[in-house]
Amino acid sequence: MVQSQRPRQSPQPRWLKELIDVVRLLCPPQKSRAGQNTTEERAATDTAKCRGPAVPYEEHGPGWFSVPLAGCQAFESDQLEAAYLAPREGGHTHKFQLIETVHDGNVLRVRAAEHAPRSGLFLWIPERDTGRLYLSLLEGLSSITQFNLIDRIAAGHANPVPVTRPGEKEGVPEVPFG
Repeated sequence: MVQSQRPRQSPQPRWLKELIDVVRLLCPPQKSRAGQNTTEERAATDTAKCRGPAVPYEEHGPGWFSVPLAGCQAFESDQLEAAYLAPREGGHTHKFQLIETVHDGNVLRVRAAEHAPRSGLFLWIPERDTGRLYLSLLEGLSSITQFNLIDRIAAGHANPVPVTRPGEKEGVPEVPFG
């Protein structure tokens, strides 16, 4: 009987095990799914905070608003993609998703639907869920199973990158045939 040969897998490197342990410490504690209901899950994901009043920005027309940024307030693009305009009480009754955002000094210009009310709206931006990011990183690191390239580099057997010398044209070096 012929046994199929599997490529030799090196054990997980010590540095990767240590990194996984550190990321595991940063991850939020796991909760059992049996005790959660959809209301609790929705409340956990809807952690937007009111960031300031939205004032109509007449120069750009209907749907455009200006929101003064206090101090060094800055937001990541993924936060702005999930941001919305809503009354001071929050977006439980109605909210207007942002269509476009532009930083202009200490002011954030936002565009929402043209039918959004011209007064009484505030900018709501969700908090970043770092726990979810750490869990994703942990899953990715834990799923690495092949370390061939790392082993080759450590042994000094990885193929070097071709060096371009002055006067040579850039690109892939030609391989002679024959």
